[in-house]
Amino acid sequence: MPVDFSPYIPLASTAISVLAAAAVAWYTVQRSFRTELSKLQLGVQQNLLEQLVASRLRVYPILYAVASDIIKAVSDGSVTKIMMVDMFKKVQEWDSQNALLLGADTTNVCFTFRQSLREYVDYISENGLVMTNELQAHVNRLFNISQKLELGLRSDIGIYGIGLAENISSLNIPNIDNY
Repeated sequence: MPVDFSPYIPLASTAISVLAAAAVAWYTVQRSFRTELSKLQLGVQQNLLEQLVASRLRVYPILYAVASDIIKAVSDGSVTKIMMVDMFKKVQEWDSQNALLLGADTTNVCFTFRQSLREYVDYISENGLVMTNELQAHVNRLFNISQKLELGLRSDIGIYGIGLAENISSLNIPNIDNY
């Protein structure tokens, strides 16, 4: 005698419908969870970035002003040994208190700036301010690195665009290396 499966057909179709609905619900919940988690992570990152930029805006102008003063003093020839020693102390103090806020590239530029400034101060302390080829080389190096530091500080606070996103090539932000 043949087995009659006709009473089970509605049950099987109902079971298949329930499984399909459960799979769709599970997928929807997973997708929604991932979306909400991404939103939460983005919100936290945005909050941290806002705090970082606010902190940078409080302290960057101090270092920017010193670098700018050095460029102006070197350019117009009003450099004195005392002034340069004072500026070096200001830069060292600023670095000790605020270097944590520097971006990756600006950290390297600031380190090179401090080295160049130290070498310049050491040179004029030993040899005076009589212009020689060696002093001119120190002046040129200090001038160039001061410009790069100014540009790095500006870039860190977003004046030349925000460089914190993973893929910013589509933004077409110009890369400014000098004045």
